[in-house]
Amino acid sequence: MEKSYLAVANAYSEKYFLSDDFANLPSSIKEEIQLALVKFAMDIGGIIGLYFDANGDLKIELNKESDDFFYDDIGAELKVRELEKDEKDLFEGLEMYYKAVTGRLEDE
Repeated sequence: MEKSYLAVANAYSEKYFLSDDFANLPSSIKEEIQLALVKFAMDIGGIIGLYFDANGDLKIELNKESDDFFYDDIGAELKVRELEKDEKDLFEGLEMYYKAVTGRLEDE
């Protein structure tokens, strides 16, 4: 399955990454993505990533280190649902943008 990562926040290394493929996004959108992911990573821990799947749908990926006994899997899933609800307009807009620039919009 093809994944195109948009951004990743890592609570362990306290780093944030935005793919160069999305450098043309408006600054306000990039800041909104960064704020949402960094806040999530700092609240829950672990690593959170946003990526587009082969269909151009935006997905959230969570990872944790195997020895992270403080990571709350249930809390993380609840926080993902909250993030999806709170950032629904942003995520839908990002999907439309991605599908438009990759030509997947015509497939729908």
